[in-house]
Amino acid sequence: MMLPRTEAMGSVLTVAVLLMLSCRCDGQARVRVNGATVTGQQTTVSQTTLWKFLGIRYAQAPSGLQRFQRPTAVTMNDQVDATRYGARCPTAPLQGDMSEDCLFLNVFVPRLRATGQRLPVFVWIHGGGFVTGSANNVEADVLAAEGGIIVVTFNYRLGPLGFLATGDNTALGNYGLWDQRMALRWVRNYISFFGGDTSRVTLGGMSAGAASASMLSLSPRSRDLFQRVIQLSGSALSPWARVSHSYALDAAKRLATKVGCLTPGISMATSTMVGCLRNTQLSKLISASSGLWNDTASALLEYVWVPVTDGDIAMDVTSAEPFQGPLLAGLVNNEGGLLEKVGVRRVSSVFPDVQTLLTDRDFYREKLLPAMIRQSHDGDVSPQAVEVVECAYGSDRSGDVGKEEVVGAFGDQAFVYTALEYLNHFSNYQPSYLYYMDHQPDRPGIEGVRHGDDQAYLFAFMPSVSEMYNFPPNVSKADRQLSRDLRHLVVNFVKTGDPNKPNRPQSWPLWPLYTPKQGNYMVMSSSPRVASHLREDYMGLWLDDIPSLLTSHNVSDTWSHCLTSSAGGRPGVSMAVSSIWGLALLCFLVKMAAQ
Repeated sequence: MMLPRTEAMGSVLTVAVLLMLSCRCDGQARVRVNGATVTGQQTTVSQTTLWKFLGIRYAQAPSGLQRFQRPTAVTMNDQVDATRYGARCPTAPLQGDMSEDCLFLNVFVPRLRATGQRLPVFVWIHGGGFVTGSANNVEADVLAAEGGIIVVTFNYRLGPLGFLATGDNTALGNYGLWDQRMALRWVRNYISFFGGDTSRVTLGGMSAGAASASMLSLSPRSRDLFQRVIQLSGSALSPWARVSHSYALDAAKRLATKVGCLTPGISMATSTMVGCLRNTQLSKLISASSGLWNDTASALLEYVWVPVTDGDIAMDVTSAEPFQGPLLAGLVNNEGGLLEKVGVRRVSSVFPDVQTLLTDRDFYREKLLPAMIRQSHDGDVSPQAVEVVECAYGSDRSGDVGKEEVVGAFGDQAFVYTALEYLNHFSNYQPSYLYYMDHQPDRPGIEGVRHGDDQAYLFAFMPSVSEMYNFPPNVSKADRQLSRDLRHLVVNFVKTGDPNKPNRPQSWPLWPLYTPKQGNYMVMSSSPRVASHLREDYMGLWLDDIPSLLTSHNVSDTWSHCLTSSAGGRPGVSMAVSSIWGLALLCFLVKMAAQ
């Protein structure tokens, strides 16, 4: 079942769309897709009729003995029940509504008016570090109904089922990315039957979803399936979003050892090892797939099951051909809050002392900071770089580590600086916009907007999203207004590729393009404004000073006070060296005077 390449225009288009979409008074909606009938739900949202088609199969996930392979295409049955969500993709802990047969998508359609006008399409990739999450938790009702756009969400394989790789042809990895591409192909082939415009498709996501959207925009395998990109708190450069082939193979071996497929010290062909993993019971495989870190520092920073660069679906960013369509990127003022919200919780079962270690100065200085620098700068680290980063985020380097130190350093390292690095490179090729949500939600005990919280604003605090991000059932008036404004700007971008058009929210300034020279961005808050050069000193630290310190030990004037000597020694070295030279000079002068 393929969508024709050419589409009828004018009145023929209007009649065709209205015939394909029909509703009944029994709370159901019907869509004719070639010879198939897709039955979904009909509801009313914000005085707008909304059709929801849930749990539509878009591909077949290889399972059991066919695990660790790309998805396969499927044909649509004559009758498709799209009235409930499909199974979620397996993740730890395995739950009853999860299955390897999980490649389902959801389509949210505002009822078309009599004109039959085709609507722009927003395809959303959920986040979760490539190891957790589901499209079932993303309720797009309000975004679609009030925005007048079609929203598509979908599941993709996670954890080892989505990303196990062996560094050879036995298991190539990136199956979750291929799932995402298959969902986009479904949109290209079928979304017009739902009233969608295939020439106005925006691919967006948050965190791992943003990194995925970024990777897909750089791949020749997928870049022609959409025209615009939205990346919230993630990109193809995010240090946690990709691992080396050797790391991936080591992770596969650790998993195989844990489930009894591999004996330490005994050599085994990767084909034999993967064959055993394919035969392993799903519950055992998923249970063993978490907690495979080598140490506490790596556990806090790394996600084991993530993409590998393959030159196909996941390109080398530095050599990839730039995507030409518009880009909207977003960041929040407490990106590092993810560490205390998620990082500590997921690590504590393996390393129970993690909460104590986060305040331990020696652990921070000798383990965590070096791990951050290595992860973000190709495995390199130096004492000078560690010293400057420690100084930059905390003035007192003698006592316990404050939460703001760890959270600040982690947020910049994991999310902010690579987002800026990505924009600095690709904004030369594509119109780019950046926002920074600098806001304090009405949410006691939680500082700022944490990593991922802007997804709750984007999806109008729908129940499942609000619960995920710890928002109360009744959010404040200010939060509601900021949610409306963010949705307005994002919908503008989905419709036109420009968040300013066709009109801006009342009292909002013109949102300028981001350029490396100007560094303009929109401050998302109750008092919106345009600013420039986001966190300039700290971005200079990660983008310029650390690379310099790793090679020449030079540092900018901004952070020169953090190095206690030109050689980058520890406190007291510079003074000691000066004292020695001063004493030597004094002795020389005394000797000369005696002569």
